[in-house]
Amino acid sequence: MTGTLDMEDSLSVSQEGSSSFADEHSMDADTIDYDGLGNDSSHGTNNHNATSSRRTHFDVEDNDKKVKKDKKGDKPMLANGKKISSTFRWKLFVIFLMFVNTSIVVIATSVYLDNDAGREFERAFNNAAMTVADGVHHEMQGVTDSLQVLGETITSYCQDTNTQWPYVTLPNFEQRVTSIRKSSVLNIMGFLPLIDTEERTSWEGYSAENQIWIQDSYNALLAARLAELAAQEASFSEEPTTTDINDNTLDDNTSNNVTNRSAGTEYSISPEIVVSTTGQYNLDPTEGPFAPLWQLSPPPPPSKAAVINTDLMSSDSFYLLFQAFLRGQAPSEFAISHVVPMSLYSASSTNDAVDAAEHDVTNPQSSNETTDFAASPQSFLFHPIHTSYIQHHEDPIQAFAMGILPWEDFFSDLLPDDISGIVCVLRNPCDAQAHSFLLQGRNATFLGRGDLHDTQYEASKHQPILTETVSYGVVYTEEDQRHSSRQVSPCHYTIDIYPSAEFSSEIHSKHAVMFTLSIAGVFIGTGLIFLAYVYLIGNRQNKVMAIAMSTSAIVSSLFPSTVRDRILQEAQAEVKVRMSDKSKGRAAALRSSRRNSLKQIQEKRKEKRSKPNADLFPETTVLFADIVGFTAWSSVREPTQVFELLETIYHSFDEIARRRKVFKVETIGDCYVAATGLPEPCKEHAVNMCRFARDCLYVMEILTKKLEVKLGPDTGELSMRFGLHSGAVTAGVLRGERSRFQLFGDTVNTAARMESNGKREKIHISEQTAEQLIKSGKEDWFEAREDKIIAKGKGELQTYWLHNKKVAAPMSEISDGEDSSVDIDYDWLDLPTELFDSNRSKMCLGTNEIRQCLSEQNQRLADWNCNQLAMLLSNLVAHRKIVLEHNFANGTSNQEYEESYMRNAHVGVGDSGSILKEAGNTVDMPLYDAKAFVEIDDMPVNLNERVQQQLQDYVSIICSMYIDHPFHSYQHASHCTMNIIKLLSNLAASPNHTSFAHDESSGRPCATRDEEQGRFLYEKTFGISADPMTHFALAFAILIHDADHPGVPNSTLVRENGRLSRIFEKRSIAEQNSFQCAWDLLMDPGFEELREAIYASNEEYHRFRQIVVNAVVATDLFDEELNVARQQRWDEAFPKLNQKIPLPESSLGDIRDMADRKATVVLELMVQASDVAHTMQHWHVYQKWNQRLFHEQLKAHKAGRLEEDPCDYWYQGELDFFDTTVIPLAKKLRSSGAFEVCFDEYLACARQNRTEWQRRGQEIVSEMEKTFEAIAMGALSSRMDLLDDETTLHDDDTTDDPYKRV
Repeated sequence: MTGTLDMEDSLSVSQEGSSSFADEHSMDADTIDYDGLGNDSSHGTNNHNATSSRRTHFDVEDNDKKVKKDKKGDKPMLANGKKISSTFRWKLFVIFLMFVNTSIVVIATSVYLDNDAGREFERAFNNAAMTVADGVHHEMQGVTDSLQVLGETITSYCQDTNTQWPYVTLPNFEQRVTSIRKSSVLNIMGFLPLIDTEERTSWEGYSAENQIWIQDSYNALLAARLAELAAQEASFSEEPTTTDINDNTLDDNTSNNVTNRSAGTEYSISPEIVVSTTGQYNLDPTEGPFAPLWQLSPPPPPSKAAVINTDLMSSDSFYLLFQAFLRGQAPSEFAISHVVPMSLYSASSTNDAVDAAEHDVTNPQSSNETTDFAASPQSFLFHPIHTSYIQHHEDPIQAFAMGILPWEDFFSDLLPDDISGIVCVLRNPCDAQAHSFLLQGRNATFLGRGDLHDTQYEASKHQPILTETVSYGVVYTEEDQRHSSRQVSPCHYTIDIYPSAEFSSEIHSKHAVMFTLSIAGVFIGTGLIFLAYVYLIGNRQNKVMAIAMSTSAIVSSLFPSTVRDRILQEAQAEVKVRMSDKSKGRAAALRSSRRNSLKQIQEKRKEKRSKPNADLFPETTVLFADIVGFTAWSSVREPTQVFELLETIYHSFDEIARRRKVFKVETIGDCYVAATGLPEPCKEHAVNMCRFARDCLYVMEILTKKLEVKLGPDTGELSMRFGLHSGAVTAGVLRGERSRFQLFGDTVNTAARMESNGKREKIHISEQTAEQLIKSGKEDWFEAREDKIIAKGKGELQTYWLHNKKVAAPMSEISDGEDSSVDIDYDWLDLPTELFDSNRSKMCLGTNEIRQCLSEQNQRLADWNCNQLAMLLSNLVAHRKIVLEHNFANGTSNQEYEESYMRNAHVGVGDSGSILKEAGNTVDMPLYDAKAFVEIDDMPVNLNERVQQQLQDYVSIICSMYIDHPFHSYQHASHCTMNIIKLLSNLAASPNHTSFAHDESSGRPCATRDEEQGRFLYEKTFGISADPMTHFALAFAILIHDADHPGVPNSTLVRENGRLSRIFEKRSIAEQNSFQCAWDLLMDPGFEELREAIYASNEEYHRFRQIVVNAVVATDLFDEELNVARQQRWDEAFPKLNQKIPLPESSLGDIRDMADRKATVVLELMVQASDVAHTMQHWHVYQKWNQRLFHEQLKAHKAGRLEEDPCDYWYQGELDFFDTTVIPLAKKLRSSGAFEVCFDEYLACARQNRTEWQRRGQEIVSEMEKTFEAIAMGALSSRMDLLDDETTLHDDDTTDDPYKRV
């Protein structure tokens, strides 16, 4: 049945399972994990039910511990109990049977195939042995044919030229013999004339005179080699390859060297016939005949030329062969010697001969080396050469054709590639020698002397006989020492062919193992299919169970236990009806539908529909909590930051609610709604809710201060206001597409009005809640509010403030010892660990004293600014590292980077004076580097501790430079820094930049998406988005732009003609002073490592300084000359649409210059927008900073430094500022094309703020003036008290209905 469940069945099972799991009265509390909520039995049934209503999830990982009902016996049993265990045992039994059957079949098949493998082995070896035998005879036939052709060639030459024996030298010997030699496996061929004793002297003279054949042979070899080289070079030019042709061919210099030097080389052949005097058969070395080596192919190198004229007749290895031919005792025209351990010289190919010649010509000192030994066994073959073609007993032998046979080459290429492991043992009966070879496909390997085959395969031996050739041994007695009495006996070489273990394993692996594995694979595959089927069925069952459990968990978290039980019971009943209808079948359903009219069906549905799931709870306390200042705060934050704040705060509130037995109803935006006294009645509902509110207020204060380090300015100023009211509420599930548990009634509305009429950091309670506290003996917890509030539909109401003392252990104080079991230790709050990193406050280099002088808020802002700059600086260092690695990988060296890394601490030190002459210069943006763009995220760079510490010190000192003005303060600089970072993120995160189409129709490889995206952004933002140096420089400039600001306009500083006015030539005095103070501090020797991280070359230093200068000077919005120059740069970089632009006649350089000018203008606009960002943000953000600037200038006026009273011109001045500066600035940034989204919002906010200011500005100016007078008279002790004022701080969302407000 499980395998046929459809989606409807799954839902039904999940709902049914949820209902059974959710039945608290039939559950064992120890078997269910409710996230630790139900283990406190001291609070009784009510607390247990209240706890169960806030259960968030079941432990779905351990299904075996869940409990459900048995349908028949109505007894608790494990979900994977007897039935599932029985199924599991049946599965194991089936698997066991399959294993036994597979084993039996595999063993039987293996035995049968092993027997058959023996027969197959014999057949395979017989075929392989016959192949080897046929190959041996074929190769030997080729060898004998080659010797016969050589002999006939020499005989033909002698007959044609009437040359007398033995004085025969075959012209063009190398050309004639090379083709003959290559047709066989012989590596050297030649002939040996027979020299009688009386002809010896004349032969020695003849050989000395006619040794020029050696030079001619080498010239022929070299010509062939050069032709081969030319052909190879031609093929390489047509098909380029990375193979070095010099590995197998001679280059031109080497060829010329060999040609020129070998032409004049004297080949020192033996001047006389060299006769061996150590032989045991030839007793008289002076007697002939002699058989000296004469013409050879390939010819010997100069170092081995002495081999010519060596008499082989006197060698024991060949004496008996020659005697058999000379006496007429040879049964064959071909004879083969014993296996000899040496060769004449190493010349197995033409290349080897040429290489040997080159070596001897270029290294004459090595020409006296001894004869080298052969790497493998070889034998000499001889064929007699007669005077004429017609051979008879009277035709004497005049010479012998000779060839050297390497046995390893002889046994090669006898087998196909797929046959290996054949052992051949070469035997010579004359001397009882044996040599073993291993044949592996076409390769043959010499194993060693002796019979080395595996003796277990002795019975499988095959033995072909080489009948084409014979070897000779001596037959005589030791007493008979006379030359004429020695008799020779012919011997035929034999080859014993054996299989090996390798050959046997291949035969078995190809047959028996293959079939056995095939049979086993079939059974194993069948078993795997069965297991896969079992797994899929089990997986489906687990999914159904998981759905049921998750459904129960979701219902438990959304609804109270009583409501949850009703919902699950209704779902169970509906499932039963569906299952019964389904069991009737389709035909029955059709018949039933025909019988019942539509009206009857509708009536039945109405009867089945249950009543609404709702209840009246007469004794409850409802809480509304709202974050004060959240709307303005969130308007200048990224969405992720907004959600991070809400998740952190509300997660902490949820933990407090869980421990305080408070039921969380919902969160609506930044409004938190909770209730006590439901779903289970509770007499202390008002007391519990007051404790909950005070805990939340305390935690809120901690979190906002800690989060300010991470989320930026103004976070620490956020707070809560609470509204509580006690009374009856109607609560239940409002059914629909998205059912929710909701509260209704006058109590809810009154609680919302308590919150909206409250104040920050205050818990506002109604008179009814105060009465409940008095009943509980908590009359000292609250005090009456001085003024009465007017609530919509309620009239005047007397309300109260709940005392909210800030103590280290608030819960113990609030409970007054009455309920110590619920005291809370705030260490359990799951807060981000980075918020409590104490290392952020550690300072060095003597800046501890400076940091201690900072206010608590400025310390948090300094930490936040340090974090932002550190992040940008890390990207800058990583980008630089990638670019350097890329340059080195391309083979380019950047000397300036390498040298400046060691010397950049001194770059720029001493730059001072007016900076206006530097302002406005074009910033050179770097070229796009695709590698850096793609790899920047994969190369995190952690700044070293020295750099981090110096950055922290620098930011703290900059903070101390700011004077505590209302507007030009460190708080405003941090606000500007936050806005410039937001602009940079919007610059690189436009929605149009996130989708790119690939050209799949083209066969050419296209760029990756990341590279394409990077190039698009680079061109769209004129290079700003791809330059981390620009990002860091902008944030750095914004942070320092108001340092040491005197608190009065530049016009006042010029009029006063003070020290700053004289130094900076009466222009942009405050801005230049801020820059110079911050720059001189950066150039201090104590910040050397920080400077090395910021810029690593002169080019980077000048770019960094240029960007900072332009940015700081750009904040002077009222200098007429600067504004004229800025407008001119804007018109040049971004001409009007209707203005015709002449096309550039040149180069890419002009396009780059235009892009750099646009980037420079956009950077200035971004800085200006960040400086006045409050005018383009939420109305309350604008009002906050507008009021501070007004107070700052009014203070200067009262002190006599400002002639005009701001109260007289402030209203109209703000309107003019919007019209001439703010709105045009937003339009320019939108028109630049670098920003596609955010400046639409900025422009809209600027226009809305102007409209609101035009409507209410005069009234607001009057209120700001009264507030300033109150501060001056001491009525408001601090600016924070000013922020507490309801008229300035409350959001617009002050409607009575919290749902409408959200």
